[in-house]
Amino acid sequence: IACGVETNWFGHPEYEGHAIGLKTLADAYAVRDRVLMAMERAENTGAEEAALRSRLLTTVVVGGGPTG
Repeated sequence: IACGVETNWFGHPEYEGHAIGLKTLADAYAVRDRVLMAMERAENTGAEEAALRSRLLTTVVVGGGPTG
């Protein structure tokens, strides 16, 4: 049990608005939902929207601690 655990943005609070931590089950669901929704949106983009499709299918994982 790790009481009081919070995601550490390592001095970059601006990351919080663009990233999801992975400390709780709710965080895991949020990551899953965001990835699945991006894939669905990419699937529904037209051929002329290749740049958008590429952005939607790009995922960045930051951190490599116990969760990473």
